[in-house]
Amino acid sequence: MASRGCCEADCVCDCGLMQTLGRYRNPIASSIAGILFAVGWWLVIDAGVIDGLRGEEYLCGVGSTVGLLMVNAVSIRQGDSSIYTSGKLGSAGVRAWMFFGLMISFGALASAIWVMVAHYITAAHQSDYAGLALFFQNFCILLSSILFKFGRTDDTW
Repeated sequence: MASRGCCEADCVCDCGLMQTLGRYRNPIASSIAGILFAVGWWLVIDAGVIDGLRGEEYLCGVGSTVGLLMVNAVSIRQGDSSIYTSGKLGSAGVRAWMFFGLMISFGALASAIWVMVAHYITAAHQSDYAGLALFFQNFCILLSSILFKFGRTDDTW
């Protein structure tokens, strides 16, 4: 079951812009997701250079990246029980895989918030930039994962 949006053929809008954009939905969603992912890592690399992040503080971004890969490793159509019946776990395994990928992504975001608050905002640091960069990195990667998963359609494959 592919996700529907306003760029589909049965759009309530009469203008031709939505139908034109609908043809480019996959490249637009993929490009924006890639830009969000790159901006997230760019921010944390910049914070590492400017404020000197500790090694364990990079693990939040690594967790978000692993979650992104897990969520986008399977298609939404494989989670539909009527389509994907092969394999040892079938569609339940696909749903569990996506659930654990999203759990890892949200857990990484929560840990980035914790590191930001505990190590940078409440502590006597001269700059809060590294903590904010950690938060925005994980937030951008989570948005990238969701946009890349649900912003595209599988109809063209």
